[in-house]
Amino acid sequence: MSSRAGHCLRQTARYPALRCARRHAGRRVELPPPPRATPVNRRLSGAAAAAEPAAEPSPPPAVVWEGPKLEQIPRGSFFSFLREYGQWERAAEQPALSCSTTGRTLTFRDLERRVASAAAALAREGFGDVLSIHLPNCEQNVIAFLAATELGGTVTPSNPAYTAAELAQQLETARAVAVLSTTSVRETVDAAALQAGVRRVSYVEEPDCFANSLCPDALLPATPIDGARDLVALPFSSGTTGKPKGVMLSHRNLGANVLQSLSHEDLRHDVRAGDRLIGVLPLYHIYGMLILGFSLASRAHLVLLPKFEPLPFLEAMQRHRITGAST
Repeated sequence: MSSRAGHCLRQTARYPALRCARRHAGRRVELPPPPRATPVNRRLSGAAAAAEPAAEPSPPPAVVWEGPKLEQIPRGSFFSFLREYGQWERAAEQPALSCSTTGRTLTFRDLERRVASAAAALAREGFGDVLSIHLPNCEQNVIAFLAATELGGTVTPSNPAYTAAELAQQLETARAVAVLSTTSVRETVDAAALQAGVRRVSYVEEPDCFANSLCPDALLPATPIDGARDLVALPFSSGTTGKPKGVMLSHRNLGANVLQSLSHEDLRHDVRAGDRLIGVLPLYHIYGMLILGFSLASRAHLVLLPKFEPLPFLEAMQRHRITGAST
């Protein structure tokens, strides 16, 4: 490279805004004129500095998003937060959940009673620690999740498409003491439970399953929960760089995540009471849990689908006149 060419390149690199012309592929290319220099980009001294007008201070950056206040983030259980923040008593007879698998619709009053019944049944069975929910999206999935965590337990949700080896690995790692599943994958679940040493397995199709418990007078057990320390869920990662790993989520974590999603309209989660949402994203994933949370916290109506299939999805959209969908 000639010294002249090198000098031009150095000058261009040092002053990229200078007007200059270069030949490229036989054509002369004119660069745009430089922007007007500002005082903050120049060094002045003596009289010149004294005569230079002071630079205008930069305006503070605009606040584009503000999350929930610390005092708004729940300190107790996730279920209590959903009921209190959502003011369920104002919509007791409004639909909260519709299950495309069972065809049933639960009002907010129904859901609260079913959760209390399931929690009471679990307490009678001496449940403790970690419950594995190995189910597609359905009403029993939601009821079991809220009931177990209201008792102070932790739910580890898993993909119902897992093999026995994959499920056993999660059961062992999470130290699950019980499994709730469906008879459509009984062979897989039984094999996984045997391998992991889990003795208590329930299936939602069985009439004595705790998730189907119906006791109108059941009361939620008074279990003290520290929202910042007690885990509400232990979902597992996809295992991209190794074996799947458990992700520890506290009641406060999940509640804060719901509040964040409801804090700004531009996030497209501006769900309002009476809206009808479709829950097709899996509840074993954090996004599915989040959809469940901000739907119930907003007194919206969530329609659960076990998985995405075009025809059932479109039929549910039309039948329930869905107003919002997260995909």
